[in-house]
Amino acid sequence: MLYGELLKELRIIRKFSQQKLVSDISSQTALSRIENSDDLPFNLLLHFLRKLNIRPMEFFNIADKGNQEITLDPVYSSNYVKNKILNKHLLKNEMRYLEVYNWINFQQNSLKIDLVKVKKYLLNLNFWTVDDLSLYTNVLFIFENNLIKIKHRQILSFLNNSSLEKTQKHFYQINYANNLVILAFKRHNLDDLDLYLKTYQSYLFDDPNLLNEKISYEIFMRLRKLMFHFDKKNYRQLLKDVKIFENYNLHLVTKEITEFIVKCLQ
Repeated sequence: MLYGELLKELRIIRKFSQQKLVSDISSQTALSRIENSDDLPFNLLLHFLRKLNIRPMEFFNIADKGNQEITLDPVYSSNYVKNKILNKHLLKNEMRYLEVYNWINFQQNSLKIDLVKVKKYLLNLNFWTVDDLSLYTNVLFIFENNLIKIKHRQILSFLNNSSLEKTQKHFYQINYANNLVILAFKRHNLDDLDLYLKTYQSYLFDDPNLLNEKISYEIFMRLRKLMFHFDKKNYRQLLKDVKIFENYNLHLVTKEITEFIVKCLQ
């Protein structure tokens, strides 16, 4: 099932009009184009899913099932959260994840999160779930570089040995590697950067759906070179090349990557 097609079906299930879904997110024209293709920019997908009260993990699970009947997991429904039958421990962890997930992606200026408790929770885990991994990936910035490096092998083992579906597993692998690389660049942690770039590269394979990831990897490699040896000509060329994302209507991605490059080289 195409991602755009799935998004449309989920929108209808949740009783959202196109106009209601895109409000404060994008244009209705953009949504119409997305729903009729497989080109669904991840940054927009996050906003749409949040509004539909559907988690990314659930979205990709449904996509993997193809044309089977869509069944939404009730654990993400506010009505189900109120159900007393729900295991309290599961609810506590689920709500912690949702709270931080929303803060990281959507409400950083308006929602206060006790990141000390989040850090303590993650460090004291004896058994990791996919949600724990996703939470860790989103809050990497609260950990010191040496701790991230120490846990790196453990995370890779968890990812590689998990029973996730191929598409879902790859989503978590790329997301983890991408956040590692970005944080290393932001902190100018060049000692560990090559290790994380190697991890990112290992998750790339011959698949047309990975074109954006492959382009991002090439940009990261060229940015790495500039950080070791700055050259104005190569710098201007890199900023120019980033605009390739605009060919895929990823204008916001172009803007974000450009700003990221500029900040890293300041």
